[in-house]
Amino acid sequence: MAESAGLAARAAALDLLRAVVRERRPLDAALAQSKAPAALAPRDRAWCRALVATTLRRLGQIDAALAACLDKPLKPGLAPVHDALRLAAAQLLFLDTPAHAAVDTTVELVRRHGQGRLAGLANAVARRLAREGADLLAGQDAARVNTPDWLYESWRDAFGDATAHAIAAAHLGDPPLDLSLKPGADAEDWARRLDATLLPTGTLRRATTRVDELDGYAAGAWWVQDVAAALPARLAGDVAGGACWTCAPRPAARRRSSPPPVRRSQRSTCPRDASRASARTWRGWAWRPSWSPPTPRPLRRPRPPTWCCSTRRAPRPAPSAATPTSRC
Repeated sequence: MAESAGLAARAAALDLLRAVVRERRPLDAALAQSKAPAALAPRDRAWCRALVATTLRRLGQIDAALAACLDKPLKPGLAPVHDALRLAAAQLLFLDTPAHAAVDTTVELVRRHGQGRLAGLANAVARRLAREGADLLAGQDAARVNTPDWLYESWRDAFGDATAHAIAAAHLGDPPLDLSLKPGADAEDWARRLDATLLPTGTLRRATTRVDELDGYAAGAWWVQDVAAALPARLAGDVAGGACWTCAPRPAARRRSSPPPVRRSQRSTCPRDASRASARTWRGWAWRPSWSPPTPRPLRRPRPPTWCCSTRRAPRPAPSAATPTSRC
């Protein structure tokens, strides 16, 4: 039963990897739209996501290791085999998965996608990764290899080579879990209960895990919020009884009916009378009286072409001396 669950998790991971790499969909969107991960147990679903995230995060190193194990690149039509080998490399090189489990499930995934003739190739590559994986990764610059050239060069031009390399290295680790406590809660006590670190801004940070298994989740004692997203609320202080305006892009459905931009001379500060704010439209730092979209014009019936026999008009007579003419 455990082996079947593990194979199902890897099959779901293969579908997610195909959606992200081949179809250019975000991982979160692929997770929400795919039915295979939703059918897994919570533990298997978390492992499936971790496998795909690790594969994407280390894709440069994985592809370099696979290229060293193959005599020639796989053809574009063998994308499922290539992606299955990528998952095998992620398990063997970075997730410390037992070799027999990673190799057996990889061979089975290749057979499931109608490539049984390549099962021997998948078996040989996976076993070589299990034996020589450490040596293949020894000479790699992980931060540079796993970052696309265009992205790394843009960072280097903006911040310098040392900072660009530090940013790329930070992307290799799992993102932490940041928690914001309710006002008045004892931050040091919750940091001890959640095994978290108390940041200077008051946010609790700990390793990523299942949120619903943490202490205080059911009681609503805290909520998940990135430390950067929590800073504006902390800087604003106590806003009870005041009026707040959200400066954010409007939904796409309402952008079509947005008023034209306000000129610089018409910009002003926030309205002082908060009770009349509902009668005004707040757009960033500019406000104007209430505005409604213009009424759409009715469609005009197209005029028939002039060459139609039924609509051809007689030519106008040439003006004579007796007929007064206009200069217009």
